[in-house]
Amino acid sequence: MNRRYSELAVIVLVALCLCAVCGYAQGSVQVLVVAGGGGGAGPSQAGTLGGGGAGGLLYNSSYSVDIQSYPVVVGTGGYGGNYGLPSFHGGNGTNSSFGTLVATGGGGGGDLVGLNGGSGGGGGGGDNAGHPGGNGIVGQGNNGGSSYNSALNVCGGGGGAGGAGGDANSTNAGDGGVGLQFSINGSSVYYAGGGGGGAWAGTPGSGGLGGGGAGGATASGAPNTGGGGGGGGPIHNGYESGGNGGSGIVIISFPTGSLSATGGNVTYSGGNEIHTFTSNGVFEVHPLYVPEFGTWAMIVALGLVVVGMTGMRKRSK
Repeated sequence: MNRRYSELAVIVLVALCLCAVCGYAQGSVQVLVVAGGGGGAGPSQAGTLGGGGAGGLLYNSSYSVDIQSYPVVVGTGGYGGNYGLPSFHGGNGTNSSFGTLVATGGGGGGDLVGLNGGSGGGGGGGDNAGHPGGNGIVGQGNNGGSSYNSALNVCGGGGGAGGAGGDANSTNAGDGGVGLQFSINGSSVYYAGGGGGGAWAGTPGSGGLGGGGAGGATASGAPNTGGGGGGGGPIHNGYESGGNGGSGIVIISFPTGSLSATGGNVTYSGGNEIHTFTSNGVFEVHPLYVPEFGTWAMIVALGLVVVGMTGMRKRSK
């Protein structure tokens, strides 16, 4: 009986030591996921200059994680249209993802109707008829603006995460929709602004706050913002192609010391550990050792061993 008790104490000691070493690693993180922006439409003989829609944006203030590897995908921006090479309209951006969070790439600027995406691309023109922008995804972005029925061929701005793309009027192309502002990386930054609409003869639209490219100047969306590319426009001896969409980004933040994790570019700000991904990678959560728990576990286990040894002495007398 004494031997059994002593053996039990040793087993408990080993188990508690393992717990002290392994600790735990469940917790929650802030996550920002922004997809690649859509490219702006390029010119044709008739027009087609819609601004690119911003990449879809998702934010979760308390995303649960545990000990495992989480693949991270960062979307690329869509191509700008270039007189039919490869197309008149802009290309859609590609998706970004982290865990179950999947942000959809922005819609390309339209040669006529804007393309659908995380935020929709702006409507294009050229046939003396107005055309609607593409549809955005609720919870990720907004619709693109419409072009105007005018010989000036003024086109709609791409949608942004914080607002729809501007509609063109008789002389001015629509501005890109505004993005959304976050401080997850320690600084206040706007993401996912729409691209400004291009114009054949009127005034091009401005890019939306959050990396959207301006219309009429082959202005691409800013890298790692998910901004839409600006719609193109004519120049003296040729044409301005649409701007490419800006690439996406994934940012993960949590209180320093609350988790042990690797992956991405790691920085520290405001008491938080921040993992920033500007290209594909892996966010890996590791076991976290907690000294206070380990200390108390050792004390309890040693106490059991002492009690067991005392019992053995009493039995032997």
